[in-house]
Amino acid sequence: MRGVLSRIFGPAPESSVPVFIDDRKAATVLALTRCTYFSIESDGPSDAWRLELKKQRIPFLLLGLSGVITAPSRRRPFFDSPASIDGLFETIESTPGLFVDINDIWLPNALLGNRPAARGDVYRIDAHLFLKAQNFRVGRLTPSSFGAIGEGRTESLRFSEVETRVFKEWSSSHIKEARAKYYLDKSRALTYRESA
Repeated sequence: MRGVLSRIFGPAPESSVPVFIDDRKAATVLALTRCTYFSIESDGPSDAWRLELKKQRIPFLLLGLSGVITAPSRRRPFFDSPASIDGLFETIESTPGLFVDINDIWLPNALLGNRPAARGDVYRIDAHLFLKAQNFRVGRLTPSSFGAIGEGRTESLRFSEVETRVFKEWSSSHIKEARAKYYLDKSRALTYRESA
């Protein structure tokens, strides 16, 4: 079964991160695409976490946590249904002190090749390239050195057709749910005024 899934979805999630196309910029110096991804975050201290190095447990106090979400679970290596997304997010957010957040990275447009990337399309990016994009995001890579990684590395980024469909279904269902809740109690809606 795993072999069938890898032919459908691509590489195993341990080595890839699902990223979502947000916006594509066509600049003359460095043309970039902004991508978003989900992460697990904690903004409070916790002593419930343990670090293991070579089977030795090291006691420490964790001052925050950030982990990139790669898959719904070890047994489910890809997001194959809206329920797989909801299940993971509910598990994370039911844990005290943890929440799901959205972060972003930039990728050279050259990595997307000639495929017309639409907002919301899901791509799987290999971990090596993801870390380079993170380094660029925080200023550890210059624009010229980062732009050069887009040349001839298109295999590091693969379109995920099934996950694109699944996340679009998931988003659509949550938008419908939010609209339904809004109409149940309009008194809780934020007020606004039209600008002139």
